Amino acid sequence: MTIVQFMAHSSGKWVSHRTRYPLLAAESRTQSEKITLFQEHLPPTSALVVELCNKGNVDPQSALGGLLTRWDKATGRSAGSSLYVPLEPGTTLDPASIPSTLEQSQGDPFLWRVSGQGVNLGRYKQQNEGWVWITAQAGICTEERIWFPGENLRLRSSLSHHGDQTYGHVSFYSEILMGAAGTKP
Repeated sequence: MTIVQFMAHSSGKWVSHRTRYPLLAAESRTQSEKITLFQEHLPPTSALVVELCNKGNVDPQSALGGLLTRWDKATGRSAGSSLYVPLEPGTTLDPASIPSTLEQSQGDPFLWRVSGQGVNLGRYKQQNEGWVWITAQAGICTEERIWFPGENLRLRSSLSHHGDQTYGHVSFYSEILMGAAGTKP
């Protein structure tokens, strides 16, 4: 599955159950929640994709498309959105734009932002039957692995750590596709 096929397969309404395990807390508290996600695969020429590339000082011609995710308000979380834009392998980036926590990461570049915040740089790579998205923000690096064990079932796991490799938390998501692409919240 290519990254473009992955984004297309991700389109639709997903019901997600997340379990989060804090690793640094003195008292371990497991947190579980149910979230509804709405994902849309955007073409490389989409205005949102082009805008993110321009804000990230990247040629929009290097974009492979985008994955727009929206979610409703849930316990402890406000409604919001994110946009991931994978770039062609070998895309030239300004070395100053690469966060120090990503310098050792392997993979191809992508741009991302959450709920209209600034543009960030991450890396993506194929691993076994899924894809890994590596992001860094405020000194915390998160690796999220996503794979499809079934047509309507998606699994995700994530591990967040600080720049000194101190692990902060791990999460596991099981997600069921509830509606076709274009389903509105």
